[in-house]
Amino acid sequence: MDINQAIFRFIIAGVIGAVVGLEREKASEHSNEIGPIGIRTDILFGILGAASVYLSEFFGNWVFLICLISTVVYSILPFIRTGEKDHRDGSVSYKTSISTIIVFLMGALAFTGQIQVALAVAVLTTFVLSLKHTLHKFIYGLEYDEIIDAVKFVIISFIILPFLPNQAFDQQLINFIEPANFVQSFHNIDTDIINPYRIWLLIVIISGINFLGYILVRLFGQNKAYGFTGLIGGFYSSTVTSLNLANTSKNYPDIRYPFVAGILMSCGSSFLKTIVLLKTLNNNLFNHVLPSVLLMSGYLLFSGWIFHLLAQRKNKEANLKSEKKQPEKLTVKSPLNLKSAVRLAFIVIVTMLVANLILEYADINWYYGLAALMAFFAVDDPIVISTASIAGTAISLDLAKNIILGVIFLNMIQKLATVYVFGNRKLLKPLALGFTGLALVTVLAFLYL
Repeated sequence: MDINQAIFRFIIAGVIGAVVGLEREKASEHSNEIGPIGIRTDILFGILGAASVYLSEFFGNWVFLICLISTVVYSILPFIRTGEKDHRDGSVSYKTSISTIIVFLMGALAFTGQIQVALAVAVLTTFVLSLKHTLHKFIYGLEYDEIIDAVKFVIISFIILPFLPNQAFDQQLINFIEPANFVQSFHNIDTDIINPYRIWLLIVIISGINFLGYILVRLFGQNKAYGFTGLIGGFYSSTVTSLNLANTSKNYPDIRYPFVAGILMSCGSSFLKTIVLLKTLNNNLFNHVLPSVLLMSGYLLFSGWIFHLLAQRKNKEANLKSEKKQPEKLTVKSPLNLKSAVRLAFIVIVTMLVANLILEYADINWYYGLAALMAFFAVDDPIVISTASIAGTAISLDLAKNIILGVIFLNMIQKLATVYVFGNRKLLKPLALGFTGLALVTVLAFLYL
């Protein structure tokens, strides 16, 4: 490589050390840790990693090996010099020593040309180091049943899933049914529905997104402002979040805007699951629907932010004591439950079978009715999966897009019914205003996007 390229990679190696070292430097201000702490030390180790690779090109791989061993020895030296007591009281930091070794290795990796990977690992390392107290609080707050559910689901997702057959068994089912002379014309419908691997993969994706939202709620959103709680809770479930906020709103009959902000923001952030499902199932439909979905999501998030600002302004002007109270915790349950996953898989299969039967033997309006019914009762994932699976074959991409947008809109409107039944009905007027704007945005997406 030329000299400019080499210098650039040395600089990147130093930046990697600076990213991790900056966090270690700030962490040391609030602790009594000792060891290789600090931004300058980590910058030097990042550069050393790059230099070891550079010199190995001239003198052999033994140079890199010696530098690596020296880094490890330097990192563990505080443990050798201090007694066991210092290890236990936290004055010697294991994580600081490990991060120093990571900085060296990522500096070396950056010099080989894998700059993006090295930077990504450095950022991830810094992020993990910065979450010390948050992660400990989350882990200590876990229930035993949540851990068991997580273990079960991890086994099923990452151990059993790869061994499931990736083929459809619809034809075998048809051959089993035909001797009884039941629905002889089953041959006319789509025979790629009952695919164990594909169906379970979708369940893993749905539950994985729900679990991500669950973690975010437990980490950040359980005792924050209602708008932020709604934003985070939407990744978990906009229906559950809206129900929680609706129930809580009854305890504050004179307060509206914070709860409206939370519900609208939960609806806006809930679009992530739909986007991931569409990308996984049908890339053509994903490209066709994405602009409309982003427009609808952006509108809801913006509307929720406006109501959040109105709530803050009202708090300052009125100085209401009730609005100064800390929000009640958002009650959530772990989504990593085997029974729930199996139930969802069953619903997906039945929905896809019914959808195909409707498209083969009935009018398309019946399919619209099925989609509307499931959306209103917050069972929209199966109909999104079904529509994405047949888009471009049984139905056109434009028709599939309109169905999905309609399902999303009806699922949002369902939140009004949730507030009407379970919450403070003073929320209905501002929510209706927000969803009226969503109706206009949806029509715009129908017509022009």
